[in-house]
Amino acid sequence: MFVIPSLLLIGSVELSDSNLSTPRPYGEFHSNLGAQNLVEDIRADVWVGPTPQELAANVMPLGSLSRLSIRQNPKVSRKELVKVPPVPKPNSPEKKRYENWIGVVPRQIHPGVMALGSMNDFQYQYRERLDMTLALQASSRPYWTNNALRLSKDEYDSWIWENSISGTLESEPVFKNKFISLIPSLDLNLQFAEYQEKLFKDLLSYRYLSTRLGLRMEFSNDLTIGFASEYSVLHGLNEGEKMFDAVSPSLSVSKFSSLNDQTFLFASASLKYAFTEREINFQAEGVFPDDGDNLQFNTGLSLIRILDEEGHFRLMSGLGLVLARYLKNEHKGRVDFTSTLSASLGWYPTDWFGAELSSSYTIFSTNSKGDFLLGDSSEYQAADLGISLSAFKSF
Repeated sequence: MFVIPSLLLIGSVELSDSNLSTPRPYGEFHSNLGAQNLVEDIRADVWVGPTPQELAANVMPLGSLSRLSIRQNPKVSRKELVKVPPVPKPNSPEKKRYENWIGVVPRQIHPGVMALGSMNDFQYQYRERLDMTLALQASSRPYWTNNALRLSKDEYDSWIWENSISGTLESEPVFKNKFISLIPSLDLNLQFAEYQEKLFKDLLSYRYLSTRLGLRMEFSNDLTIGFASEYSVLHGLNEGEKMFDAVSPSLSVSKFSSLNDQTFLFASASLKYAFTEREINFQAEGVFPDDGDNLQFNTGLSLIRILDEEGHFRLMSGLGLVLARYLKNEHKGRVDFTSTLSASLGWYPTDWFGAELSSSYTIFSTNSKGDFLLGDSSEYQAADLGISLSAFKSF
């Protein structure tokens, strides 16, 4: 009665022991979650439902999906998951940049959003690089003036040979809609002038350099508003001594109007403050009247007439007014008023060359403070007549 149960018990125990494996050491049970081949098991599974890119263009997958790519299997009409090889991280700490990002970026969805995961390694470029335009011009202008020293009496006439080289670097609009365009620009101008009269050739001949950084707003009705900052410096041409330099921020407004197919009107006004430093190594009463910071208001009106159907000949007349008030040093309180009438006839046979015959008549006056300081230069009239040859090229 007791033998059979004992044998059955023993047999069952032996059967159970035969299915057991040898226990592994405890030290090997620290963690094996990272060794699970879950991605490997599903990389060829059929993708069910819309893909992430179909839900949102250029979506950035997170988690395990970041190591997968969805492709169309050419053998069967279905999509499947394919594992993407890991990309080595660059050693450089500089952030990568998405070129020509398509679709909305995270900061457009929610301002101030904090990028997570692999998106933290990227910056976003909202548009392509700006196209730049470079315009170069060189000109030579011999002209005659009846009052080279700009005096009210004892006038001296002289021929002056003026040469200049200038360049303008301008980008396409950094912002543009149907109402306004914002266009930045950088201008550089170098000018030389040599007086031919030996009496004051060394005194008046000069070398002038200016550079200007500007931003203009062009409106759809041909109205332009510009902001600029300019640095200019004047040196004597022969000795090379520095006479003055100035930093001048400015605000300008201009309007271009078409009266008919061949007649145009251009109006402009500007306000400029010049922070000046004068360095003159000799005394010459009235010859260099600019001394100290000054505020300048300029306004002008020009009428342009195209004389032929091809646009080769152009006639232009203009009126310009300048009001300047000095705010520093011994010239503080001085106010100058300058008016200029001008006319020119231009010939432009090609898109890179032009010639122009020009004339101008200038009237200068000042207030009582200027009368005391400038002496014979406190008022004058001067007529100029000359011809200029110009070459220009745009890239």
